[in-house]
Amino acid sequence: QSVTEIEPNVSNSLTAAWKELKNLPCGIIDTLLQKIDDHPNNYKITASVYIPALDRLVCGREDGSIIIVSGNQTIMLQLLLGRHLAYEDWPHHQVLCGHSGRVNTLLYPHHLEERYEASHLVSGGVDFSVCLWDIFNGSLLHRFPVHAGEITQLFAPPKDCNPRILNCVCSVASDHSVALLSLKERRCLMLASRHLFPITTIKWRASDDFLVVGCIDGSVYLWQMETGHLDRVLHGMSAEEVLNACDGASMNTVGDRFVNPAVHLFRGLRHRNLAAIRQAAVRGLHNISEHLQKQRQDVIDASIRSRTNPLLIQGLRTNPKDQESHILFFDVEALIVQLLSEEYDLLSPNTMESTGLTSNNEYKRFSELACSTESNKLSGNLNTNKI
Repeated sequence: QSVTEIEPNVSNSLTAAWKELKNLPCGIIDTLLQKIDDHPNNYKITASVYIPALDRLVCGREDGSIIIVSGNQTIMLQLLLGRHLAYEDWPHHQVLCGHSGRVNTLLYPHHLEERYEASHLVSGGVDFSVCLWDIFNGSLLHRFPVHAGEITQLFAPPKDCNPRILNCVCSVASDHSVALLSLKERRCLMLASRHLFPITTIKWRASDDFLVVGCIDGSVYLWQMETGHLDRVLHGMSAEEVLNACDGASMNTVGDRFVNPAVHLFRGLRHRNLAAIRQAAVRGLHNISEHLQKQRQDVIDASIRSRTNPLLIQGLRTNPKDQESHILFFDVEALIVQLLSEEYDLLSPNTMESTGLTSNNEYKRFSELACSTESNKLSGNLNTNKI
């Protein structure tokens, strides 16, 4: 028997419903652009980064410009009604012009590691260049034209690298090259450009002074960061083991090639790598439990740092051709703590005492504890234990 096909009376899809919208959702800085430009261009936001410590939202655009604006104020302009909508020059903003094409990636390294200067902002664009900016005065400090392809990603090295690399950022380009750019010396320290396939992974083996580069074909390249020497190219299981060892998941699976300090000492002597020689001389076998404990502590510290910010703005783009969208995260507990802290900072000691927040009895008790001698403290503890 043949199956009878019944045509649907009504059909619809999310794509069709989205196309039928008369007013598409606006971007996070669209209202600001309409206020500052009488003839706004429809340039898309191609990269963004939010700096919670400064409350600055940095947006890179398709035309190469970078707009810096207060995160709280631009959200108020988009979501809240009030007198601020009538202000002409509000919110205050900066426009950085230095790229000749689309801005692909942005990095504020001080947010990741405090060793970087708080005024430095790094951007990479389609014009093959990496730009170093002063985020406070909006000036272009330096341009790094070392790649032969558009910049796709920017990274900050971990804190256990050698001191010279700690002042660098790592840039990845579409020509399959990786560079270490020194923000302090304003020059390129290493350019690794022998990769045959697009780069998918950047990892660090700081104890051996290695930069580990993974490509889309599964191959792994090991570069010595101080000398720029290509140590080896790995494929198959060896490549996977090296990547896993960089994550700390399997410290001993790679064997003596990565664990025995003598091997690294001889390799450092052969390549005249002073950093590898110095680190191999003072390094012993690492304890797995200590490494895992350090990892857990880093996760706890990162969660504490993130919870201190009441507002976080995260960029989101599912299609490289689409404009970058933004998701707002509000931490209510951190917001309450910040409001209470600001309120208490404005109160004087007399005001706090009159409102019942503090009392003379509590003040005297803590004063006596602070002024008492060590013998009185010890005798008091002994009497308490006897009771």
